[in-house]
Amino acid sequence: MELPEKILIVDDEKYTRGYFEVLLREAGYTTESVTSGYEAIKRCEEDTFDLVLLDIRMPDAEGIEVLKRLKEIDFELSVIMITAYGTLENVIETMKIGACDFLTKPFEDSNKVLISIKNGLSQRRLKKENIYLKHQLDFQVSGIVGKSTKMQAIFELIRKSASPR
Repeated sequence: MELPEKILIVDDEKYTRGYFEVLLREAGYTTESVTSGYEAIKRCEEDTFDLVLLDIRMPDAEGIEVLKRLKEIDFELSVIMITAYGTLENVIETMKIGACDFLTKPFEDSNKVLISIKNGLSQRRLKKENIYLKHQLDFQVSGIVGKSTKMQAIFELIRKSASPR
């Protein structure tokens, strides 16, 4: 039996944390909430999460800096930015850093929120699967015996075709 996916909610507003906790638990996810960016970084260093919902504006740390740090900790981690102050510049900047989506408060459509979360979790699964398959291919290629120049060229061609573009 597979464990439910684990989501970290990072927001200084109690109402927003409560909204996500109820919505996500009803949808079958495991949740944990923290009130600051620094707590989020600490929790992600201590434990593995499948997705983080991260407020872009918090009193102790800017969400963009927290996002950068979270991606350093776990490159495959899916992060959805949340804010009441969404600007196009913020969206572009967070997407460049690696956020998978950007939700604006108030959350009027819980189905849209759940779709965004499901998409983020799916992206993480695909990244992990890609890494696993690439590792398997490297293992299989390395298991083939062949030291000739032609065989080495074939191995290199296989590696290049397996690399993400």
